[in-house]
Amino acid sequence: IFQNSSSLVESAYPKLFSWATSALTALPDIFLFLITTILSSFMISAELPVMISFIRKITPGRWMGKVQHVAQQLKDTLGGWLQAQLKLMGITACLLTFGFMILNLQFPLLFGIAIALIDALPIFGTGTILIPWGLIMFIRGMPRCGLGLIVLYGVTALTRAALEPQMLGRQIGLNPLLTLV
Repeated sequence: IFQNSSSLVESAYPKLFSWATSALTALPDIFLFLITTILSSFMISAELPVMISFIRKITPGRWMGKVQHVAQQLKDTLGGWLQAQLKLMGITACLLTFGFMILNLQFPLLFGIAIALIDALPIFGTGTILIPWGLIMFIRGMPRCGLGLIVLYGVTALTRAALEPQMLGRQIGLNPLLTLV
């Protein structure tokens, strides 16, 4: 590792520099997108009652009942999904905090909540943080902590996989087996 570390740094530097440059050049576009999104959200919110009354005027009466039913179902489903996700985040944060306390890590509550928030993001999960962290601990000569972090990842992943279909199914109103599928 030590013999090849200089070549690793030399090969990583151009890639890192390229990534940083592309990230900095994307900042104006990101800023413009955020400003446009925020302004349009406020404008749409201000005009929402007018838009709803216009839609009600142009929609045939027999369709309005169906549209309102679908809108209510969508609202209930999204609300149930959000409740289930918040409960799963809370369980994950508790498991992580407890695990970090057992591993005697600093700031267990802060890390538990932060990793639970990352776990809630699509594609990311607790493994995004815990697996690399565990491997780094192995490399740094702390195998107990590294193994503990990887075991903690396994516990949180299995717990989430077991609870998610049941909790989502209950909140949304679907069979847990159907939710799992």
